[in-house]
Amino acid sequence: MAARFQYRWLVVIASFGLHYISLGMVQGFGIIYTELISQFGTSKSETGWIPSLGSGLLLGFGPVSSILVKLIGCRAAAVMGALCISIGMSSSMFVTDVHQLYLTYGIIAGIGNGMVFHSAVVAVNTHFEKSRLALTILTIGSPASLLTTPFLTTIWIDTYGWRGTFLLLAGISLQGVVCGALFRPLETKSLEENVETPAKLSTIKAELKAIFSISDFILFCLYSSFGTLGYMVPYVLVPAMATEKGVSALEVPFITTAAGVTGR
Repeated sequence: MAARFQYRWLVVIASFGLHYISLGMVQGFGIIYTELISQFGTSKSETGWIPSLGSGLLLGFGPVSSILVKLIGCRAAAVMGALCISIGMSSSMFVTDVHQLYLTYGIIAGIGNGMVFHSAVVAVNTHFEKSRLALTILTIGSPASLLTTPFLTTIWIDTYGWRGTFLLLAGISLQGVVCGALFRPLETKSLEENVETPAKLSTIKAELKAIFSISDFILFCLYSSFGTLGYMVPYVLVPAMATEKGVSALEVPFITTAAGVTGR
């Protein structure tokens, strides 16, 4: 019983790490965004598609992530997601055109962020059905990433350049493989664990049909969709605006850090 209790909280810590990684990759892009505009001479709208794709897939890939978690489990989904982030980030250091980052950072890493983000949420909710403390620790991963990632990317860009920064971010995201590997199925067995994949897919389809027949759920989805449209905008555009206003590169990270201290 004690070992199981300790493992459950290990899941929370691992989920915190996965949230830190997935959200940090997106929320810390504001510093890199300014550097890319300077290096490639592209417009803000062209460069802005990179974090737009990344943040869009972070949340928009949720339905697919949920199905993957149902089919292969939180551990496999989290490990695959962390590998996708690492591959996307490491590939980004070799790009010769800003538009190539749409694929490497925006799509590949974005899909990985979505898988990691939702796997962590499901893992904690599976092991802690009523513990608010567990969910609180999980969600702290977001402000924690805001507290550190902007400063790290500023230092790395100044020291290693934007290509080296992407490589370092790839190394950090690779730690998500370790966090995801800590997940394991619950000890209690259920009949669903022995069901074949086609039967699981049929079950998932039936569950989705039942869920989307609930009007309150549909309204909640619409509300959440519109509510998160501008969620990542300040983290990407405010650092660039601050730079244009004459704020020094060392002071820019404090802007997003303030959001991290307050929880958003």
